[in-house]
Amino acid sequence: GAASSPGGMAWSGEDLEILAHVICGEAQNCDDQEQLYVGSVVLNRKNHSAYPGTIRGVVFQRGQYACTRDGNYYRTPTEANYRNARWLLENGSVLPGNVVYQSSHRQGKGVYLQTKHHKYCYR
Repeated sequence: GAASSPGGMAWSGEDLEILAHVICGEAQNCDDQEQLYVGSVVLNRKNHSAYPGTIRGVVFQRGQYACTRDGNYYRTPTEANYRNARWLLENGSVLPGNVVYQSSHRQGKGVYLQTKHHKYCYR
C-alpha cells in the first residue's frame, strides 16, 4: 500500500527498501547528514525529467550506482539507513532539486556541496 507524505510523495514499502539499500550501499557507515544527501540525490533524479520516474528505475539505471554493481547494495541496511530513507520519503529531498549527481569528482555544471565522502553536483 502507498503512503502519502507532507512532501506530497506517495511511496511504497518497495520504495523504502530500495532507498534504504542504496543509502546502505553508498553511505552505510556515514553520518545521518551524508545518508540524507545520498538519498536526496535519488529523489531528485526520480523527480527530474532526464531520469526514470521511479526510485527503482533511478537506482538500477545502467551505470549509475556503483553499489548495484559491486554488491554493496545487497548488504543489510542498518536501522539508521531505514530511518533516513523513511524520513526522506516522508519529507522530501534536503538538497535543491537540480542536485542530481553524487560522485567523487565534479560533474554537471558544478559542485553544490562537498563532504569528505562525495561531491554533490547540479545539472
